[in-house]
Amino acid sequence: MRKIFIILLSSVALFSCSKDLEQSPTDKLPSEEAISTVSDLQIAVNGVYSTLVNSDGYCGDFGLYADGKGGDVMYQSNANHFAAIVDLQTNKNSDESAVFYQVNYVAIARINDILTVVEKIKDISDNQSEYNDLVGQLHAIRALLHFDLLRTFCPMPNFVADKTAPKSGIVISNEKYPVNTSFTRSTMKESYDFVKAEFATALSLIGKDKVIGEMNYWTVLALRARMELYLGEYNAALADAVNVIDNSPYALLTRDKWLSSWTIEGADESLFEIRTSDTDNAQRESLGYFCSPDGYAECAASEGFILFYNTLDANDIRRESLVEEESKDEDYLAFYVQKYRGRAGVTAPLYVNNPKIIRLSEIYYIAAEAVLNGGTATGAKTAVEYYNSVRKNRISGYTDAATVTINDIMNERRIELFCENSRMFDLVRNATSFDHPTIGTVQVTDPRLVVEIPQRELDINPDL
Repeated sequence: MRKIFIILLSSVALFSCSKDLEQSPTDKLPSEEAISTVSDLQIAVNGVYSTLVNSDGYCGDFGLYADGKGGDVMYQSNANHFAAIVDLQTNKNSDESAVFYQVNYVAIARINDILTVVEKIKDISDNQSEYNDLVGQLHAIRALLHFDLLRTFCPMPNFVADKTAPKSGIVISNEKYPVNTSFTRSTMKESYDFVKAEFATALSLIGKDKVIGEMNYWTVLALRARMELYLGEYNAALADAVNVIDNSPYALLTRDKWLSSWTIEGADESLFEIRTSDTDNAQRESLGYFCSPDGYAECAASEGFILFYNTLDANDIRRESLVEEESKDEDYLAFYVQKYRGRAGVTAPLYVNNPKIIRLSEIYYIAAEAVLNGGTATGAKTAVEYYNSVRKNRISGYTDAATVTINDIMNERRIELFCENSRMFDLVRNATSFDHPTIGTVQVTDPRLVVEIPQRELDINPDL
């Protein structure tokens, strides 16, 4: 029960690791000669990470997807790159449907190719730790991509009464498939069980060291906690969150470092970010270009978000991350997030912004929300302690709150994770209807909040 659309699965010699690989026939695996050492494997893994730098995925459209659908951003220009997401038009004929499906499964196919040859690498015994870490990273990336496919192309688990219903999940891709293989969607339970198994495999292999742009043990625990929260597995989510908070080398950013953290790589809170550079970025479809009046101006703050923003404590540093501005030509006056104005020292600032896939502050929110939903775990603190921990690092002169509610956590996530692809997912999994700038009131059962399987895939395989 697995996989994808034809070009994906057979695509695989696309990953550019060496001249030999680039010239390999597209219907063949990376050869044992191409990946014969652990050093070769490192290059191949780097190639997988490089596939995540594209305009349709985390560095572009998908990096802002939940903000657009969740009503917190609104387009100002007529560039029309992000309008389908904001207007809830990600149907089977939309570009977004096609590219969200493609970019994930292409990357997965490349991982599958690499995993078919890793056991034949010649110098494993001399480099066992590095080898294990690299294989663990491949499983971790494959888990993340499957999870994001589930978030995108399926309803939230809390709205699926029978998770064992046929075709309620996604196509699982975990091996190399011959051209013209036909696939079917798995059940939702099978799909999430696969992601869980991939995370578990990754945790058994991956290292704990911090390397900018690479996943590690703490990244995997954090992403698994996010998934467990979505599934309502609150004990498990809390246990993983506690482990990351108490034992990882990451730390909450202090108030004086929060704004500047967006201009550097590998800030203290960044559990995993995708590296971009002047030569490897999403260019005019990047996060920065979407979020600037001098770019496409398609992700300005919506009126609803501005009203919420104006209720924040005046001493909250996050208020300074939203600025009213217009383009150099005096167009598109609106409030824009300042997170993606470029890394220090780069040539094209709006192009070069590392999307932060998961940060430590989110793990505190996961812990708080899990506790409020009845989760228990060894070493866990109270929900209000986790809530206060983040806020005292954002608000000068902060006085600890005595109590906290789910709505408080939702508001914290809304401001802290603004334009980090969180809002719509948070609303839906908490069954909270919302006001949308172009639609009006949106119910969380609205089918437009789920991206449809692309028509091209249905034409190839109606069984999807």
